[in-house]
Amino acid sequence: MVGPMVQRLKDWLRDMPRPLGVFCCDDKRALVFLHAALELGWRVPEDLGILGFSNDSTFCDLAEVPLSSIGHSGARLGREALKLLEEMMAGTPAPRQPLLVPPGPVVIRSSTDRQRCEDDLVLSCLNLIRLEAPRYPMLVEELAQRLGVGRRTLERRFVQSMGKAPKAEVDRVRHQHACRLLRETNWPLQRIAHIMGYSTASHFGRHFRTQEGSSPGAWRKRGDGEAK
Repeated sequence: MVGPMVQRLKDWLRDMPRPLGVFCCDDKRALVFLHAALELGWRVPEDLGILGFSNDSTFCDLAEVPLSSIGHSGARLGREALKLLEEMMAGTPAPRQPLLVPPGPVVIRSSTDRQRCEDDLVLSCLNLIRLEAPRYPMLVEELAQRLGVGRRTLERRFVQSMGKAPKAEVDRVRHQHACRLLRETNWPLQRIAHIMGYSTASHFGRHFRTQEGSSPGAWRKRGDGEAK
């Protein structure tokens, strides 16, 4: 079923203007959109921004380009439904209008993390950072080597296009990823540090404190929810 669906989406996308944004009713369909776009050679998110719904990590985090998604709480929906059922069983009339439960926050990942840029070299660098920086602290020398240019050339063009150095973008992407892991999981700090390529939880904590002014544990307990 996925194969024919991808082909239909490819046929539809070919006639659409770029840049384009799509909102999908669930993350599985967002993943199908992603496959169609990549098979057409489209860049995500520069040519196509994709936003899913339900924030299912199975689809979002493991996608070739991690998918942004709107979270929702199935537990909250269940509680609201149970409360309504109990009220109706006690004799309260059923509401005449649907009860609306607000969605959760938009969890931003690479599929919508678009920054306007006309320099193809810088766009390639941004894509490389989005895909790989969350896993380890990439050095500018490595970025330049993998893109086939000199370090000074990359830094000069990156600053001209983005107004900041490549290292600053690496730090931003890594910090956003760290905040998401702290906010959305109950994993111990040692595990998060390992996932992000830090040698120890203390090393991770020092880097996090420079961005937020507090330790990862304190930030998580405080429930800030958003990175600075």
